[in-house]
Amino acid sequence: MFAYGITVGVKLKVLPAKTFRPVIEKSYSGLQKYATKHEGKYSIPTLVCEGTCIGDRAYYFGRKTKEGINYAIGAYIMFGLEYEKLNQKD
Repeated sequence: MFAYGITVGVKLKVLPAKTFRPVIEKSYSGLQKYATKHEGKYSIPTLVCEGTCIGDRAYYFGRKTKEGINYAIGAYIMFGLEYEKLNQKD
């Protein structure tokens, strides 16, 4: 969701592209390399945390991960679509 928000911010020109474009590119590249499984024509987000809790650092960093979680798919698609729009050549 952070990458999605940053991408929208750059598109709306409320965030400077020079500063945040590299962040967007690293986010997209990292998702593709480390947190995406490809099955045929489908891309499935992996390494999705089961849930979030505040106040316990050890628990936060030690959370288990799953793949194909519904809420992760939505965020994954939202970021991907905004990334593609940002990179369209008119």
